[in-house]
Amino acid sequence: FAQFCEIMGSLETQFKCDLAPADHTPSATQQALSAMGARGAGLYGVFIRGVIDKMSGAEQEPEQGVPRPLSEPQDVYATRYYKVVQNRTEVYDIVTQVFHKMDGWEELPHGLGLANVWNLCWTWSKPKLDYSRLCTWQKVNHFPENKHLTRKDCLKRSIDKYTRTGGKLAQYFMVCPRTFVLPKEYCLFIECFARIDEENEEVAAGGEAASAAQAAPPPNGSVAKAGVKPAKKKAANLWIMKPAGSSRGRGIQVVDDVGSVHYGELTIIQQYISNPFLLGGFKWDMRTYVTVTSFSPLEAFIYRDGFARFTTVPFTTDPEDLENKFVHLTNSSIQRHNEDSLLQGGRDAARG
Repeated sequence: FAQFCEIMGSLETQFKCDLAPADHTPSATQQALSAMGARGAGLYGVFIRGVIDKMSGAEQEPEQGVPRPLSEPQDVYATRYYKVVQNRTEVYDIVTQVFHKMDGWEELPHGLGLANVWNLCWTWSKPKLDYSRLCTWQKVNHFPENKHLTRKDCLKRSIDKYTRTGGKLAQYFMVCPRTFVLPKEYCLFIECFARIDEENEEVAAGGEAASAAQAAPPPNGSVAKAGVKPAKKKAANLWIMKPAGSSRGRGIQVVDDVGSVHYGELTIIQQYISNPFLLGGFKWDMRTYVTVTSFSPLEAFIYRDGFARFTTVPFTTDPEDLENKFVHLTNSSIQRHNEDSLLQGGRDAARG
């Protein structure tokens, strides 16, 4: 504090009026720069930087001692600072480019001991900070324990928690096919898989009996019954496996055999929707973005812009195409590698 008073005292006369002198006190500037470079300078270093920027921003006149108009002042106190944890280069580049287009925001200076002096902290993974010590003007792009909504295995457990309550509340969470977390629920999955196989065998046997009955002529003197009830269709025993902690389609498989199920890591396995809603014969989904600013009370904003993702190969559940990710996965990071589709698209554009 004593150092701060000394520097401010040497600069005081330069900011008493609306005119600034041609040059400033060299010793004061040198002291200010030294203070900025010192570790632990904190907000004091930011303030000093603003003072020096204000002084150095004025144009130098050829004649010494001639007063010149003071340049447009920068409101150092109104500037907001953001910090991006640089563990992913592409995330850092996107966030900084967006903030460079926004007025009133600057990146938190490096090397000034200002690790926690920010208005917004943007991280790709779980922030390493104590949420209880945040000030009211500090925001983070992750809520505490948000993995219960964003990680596949945790989301499954959260949904199960409410479906087990029963009643009307449980009906709102009946939104997922049968899902199991491996390896913990492997035995439950095997039981479910075997039960579907048994039901399909019964359906097949019943269908054969019904076909034979329809083919047989009616007894003498009797009339064939109209409106025979159609045979029950077999349920596709297809399952989709996803690593619990992965994204962008990595490690996803569609299987129809228990022997293909592996769980060397934490894995989600879910009954595959074998008759999805298609557009032009292609599988697709919609990516909608929502910003949640509060959970209690709940406050969320849905973005008007989004996009649809399509596969590049027509949908089918034929066994020989179960391993074809271009048929079953809509992830853009997967579909962009389908060279055949890209070439076909180029030829169509050329013909058009």
